[in-house]
Amino acid sequence: MSRRSKVILTVVVLFIGINSLLVYFDDEERVPRLTYIQAWAETFEQDMYETIETTSVLATAEEKNIYFDQEKGNFQEFHVEEGTEVETGDHLFTYQVDSYSETMTDLESKQQKLTGEIQAIESAIAAISAYRIPQTDMETEFDNEDGTLEMTSRSVDANYMKEQYLAEKENELAQKEAELQSVQAQISELETNGETVTVESPYQGEVTAVSDSLDNPVVTIWDKQLQAEGKLTETERMEVEQEMPVEVDIRENDAVLKGTLSVISDSPENVNIHGSSLYPFEASLEDEAGASSEKKQPAQSEEAQQTEASDIQIKTPPSEETEQPDDSREKEGTAPTEETEGSGQPSESPDTGETEPPSSDNESGEQGEAEESNMENLLPGYHADLTITTNESQGATTVMEEQLFDKRLWKMTSEGLLVKQPVETGIQMDNLVELTEGATPGEWIAESDKDQFRDGAVFMTPLKLGDIEWQDLRKYGNVNWKRYMLIGLLSR
Repeated sequence: MSRRSKVILTVVVLFIGINSLLVYFDDEERVPRLTYIQAWAETFEQDMYETIETTSVLATAEEKNIYFDQEKGNFQEFHVEEGTEVETGDHLFTYQVDSYSETMTDLESKQQKLTGEIQAIESAIAAISAYRIPQTDMETEFDNEDGTLEMTSRSVDANYMKEQYLAEKENELAQKEAELQSVQAQISELETNGETVTVESPYQGEVTAVSDSLDNPVVTIWDKQLQAEGKLTETERMEVEQEMPVEVDIRENDAVLKGTLSVISDSPENVNIHGSSLYPFEASLEDEAGASSEKKQPAQSEEAQQTEASDIQIKTPPSEETEQPDDSREKEGTAPTEETEGSGQPSESPDTGETEPPSSDNESGEQGEAEESNMENLLPGYHADLTITTNESQGATTVMEEQLFDKRLWKMTSEGLLVKQPVETGIQMDNLVELTEGATPGEWIAESDKDQFRDGAVFMTPLKLGDIEWQDLRKYGNVNWKRYMLIGLLSR
């Protein structure tokens, strides 16, 4: 090797070594660095849930009792027997009054009381119906004659509580109106004949007991409205509250009934230091006519599924290496399917098990009719799997779990910089994580090679020739090729 070659080799080695040392000891990061990003993804919207799964059994909601005061008159006859199906307004029994005036006064007093209760319920329904819930997180209270209705957390939760409150009040109103109708019929009959009163049923159901000895209750009616009953463990009891939504999956016909937790016991069935404590609960179910039953499927809405499906076609993020201009990149560029699947985005592939394409309107209609007929045959004693939704977030900003690095995201900004963004997490569902702060849907994030990522560094992404529409190059006629080629060379 000649002397000249040795000098050149020495200079090259010294140049590389000195630059390597400068980069190594550059604690203040004065030397600009580039970050190469091979895989990236986009934050997306997803309905997130936290649930508790347990078992339950269908039972009657409650038994209704009808009483007779023997001091009011002489009992004459029953119009029903055990096993009789009764509707609201059907005759139950007849008695002859001892005192016309006293009986009429008593019935008119009941009529006045029921009328006042109905007016109060109607006022409460009108007031809560007119109340508009702001579309922001909030805490508010609504005062009514029954107490205070507290609506907290997010607006979606407040809207759900409002709907549940209205449903309960409407059911209560219907019951009071049935009782008022029964009292008015007794008044009308007493005014007509002046001697006898026929008591009508204010309830709908099946007569399960008739007391021939006239011991109260003289008639017991089994309410056909079903409810789900079960037991919670100690851990589950600490997580649930009344009015939480539930889904009851009937094992016999695969129908899913909607409802809410109506009663949760604060006392366990048995207190034993050597055993586990179980807390009984009851879940009220929606009426069969209005129940929204559906086949078993993942706990996410069609809207969320369609959103995920649309997210599969994602755009190429801003890059220092792409040859398209900024405006063309946002409008024309799309990542290939292979890149999307590799990025961890939810897909429609059955292997992922995350989403399923929504069924067509015809299929859903036929399915709903079949399930409604199945619901008509439900009986007490049927076993079911019950899911309690303890927390939910509609339209939450969501990422895959592997896209988070110590509660931080690597954001890819439109300026071509990689930014280390701290985030706050919320609900975690399978491998999906909700982001409550620090990100919004539609932001680009890097996925891998976190060891060579640097906060504030310029990033580059690979040029994807497959994204270029080679058959229609005229669409790139307005692109300043020289400018972008020069930027690409200088960025290296």
